[in-house]
Amino acid sequence: MKELLCLRAETSKNRLKNLKKINLQFSMAKSSKASPLSPVQEAEVRSILEQMEQDIAYNTESHYVANTEKYPTNVITFSQKHMEHLRKFPSINPDQYISNLKLMTKTR
Repeated sequence: MKELLCLRAETSKNRLKNLKKINLQFSMAKSSKASPLSPVQEAEVRSILEQMEQDIAYNTESHYVANTEKYPTNVITFSQKHMEHLRKFPSINPDQYISNLKLMTKTR
């Protein structure tokens, strides 16, 4: 019985060590800082989003916004909304984001 308890203690210690290693590796992978979009990248992304707005194959409706100071008409366009999102979260890969948007907004 005593040997069984010692064996369990050893395996739980090993599990804890492995979890700490995994946690350390994960935190190191996340630590790289993302840079915001360059003006050239921002212009490219904006043009793609505006093309999507013009294309009837995508559902790109404008939405209501309560902020009348920033949007006097209380409407935010599809491209404005997603450009703000990309600015707010610079770690997002813009190419992947647009690819996912195209998949999600495609009219079937």
